[in-house]
Amino acid sequence: MQLNRYTARESDKGRILRTIGWCKRNHLTLAGLPYDDNLAGSEGISLEIITPPGMSREMLEQAVREGYSERDVVRHRILECPVGWFMEADGKSFDHELFHDYVVAHGYGEPSSEAYELAERWFWQGNDYALIAAEIVARDLCVRDDED
Repeated sequence: MQLNRYTARESDKGRILRTIGWCKRNHLTLAGLPYDDNLAGSEGISLEIITPPGMSREMLEQAVREGYSERDVVRHRILECPVGWFMEADGKSFDHELFHDYVVAHGYGEPSSEAYELAERWFWQGNDYALIAAEIVARDLCVRDDED
């Protein structure tokens, strides 16, 4: 089965976030993945399955099969989006203060500006604050206040 994979463009982000949100609110998925469908003339619809990177071929094929079996699909495509877009559609955002608290709890100082940049990137990749803070401390990206 041909999957027709595409990578989402930044210009598509708003539309994709709305679609992911709509699917979640209305419990509409194909093999657990959100999708969008548009009329493609009198012959049927065009199906777009939205997925984070790294999904298995089997999972994607299952979503495509479900789409074709439930609808009059004439063409499909798999649109790969950053994991952060899925989290953003859920209303999640990186909490700088919470991250700061996790790092400081280790006792090695406050996170550096580089640590905040890395932490935010790792957060959008799906990592939790505890794991991110531990990695920041292990990489010695903390600033100590040695004025004691």
